[in-house]
Amino acid sequence: MKRQKSNRQLLWEEATGHCIYCGHPVKPEEMEVDHIEPLSLGGSNGMENKVCSCSHCNAAKGNQTLEEFLGSMSPKERKRYSNRVNTLVEQGKMDWEKADVLDPYTKQNWDSDWDSEEDTDSLAEEGGLASILINVSLGNLYALWQRKRKRRKI
Repeated sequence: MKRQKSNRQLLWEEATGHCIYCGHPVKPEEMEVDHIEPLSLGGSNGMENKVCSCSHCNAAKGNQTLEEFLGSMSPKERKRYSNRVNTLVEQGKMDWEKADVLDPYTKQNWDSDWDSEEDTDSLAEEGGLASILINVSLGNLYALWQRKRKRRKI
């Protein structure tokens, strides 16, 4: 009879044996389970709210929200984190719903959720300066992302 994997083992495999936050290798017996949204702040105890973490990152994150913790990272660390999450999705190790929680700007989300100009146009339909500024900012961001994406394909 085949033994079922523990939740810890599944989380470790999902992160390919690395801390989701810093990317350092973590032995299965040394990994810590971090709650993306802390339980004390209303986060669930389900697998969708848990990740593989090293002891250093788990202690550093503590009771912070993910946004607060990511905000404490340098831009270089944040970019590596984003790339790590995206790679896990591309490898089929992590589902995009969890990746969306971990990093709402992953390439997977751009591909699946962005409807190009239709989305930016609908933002401006409400009218007002704020809507126009959002439209212009998102339009510029999307255009930059498209150019970067085209360069990668060449």
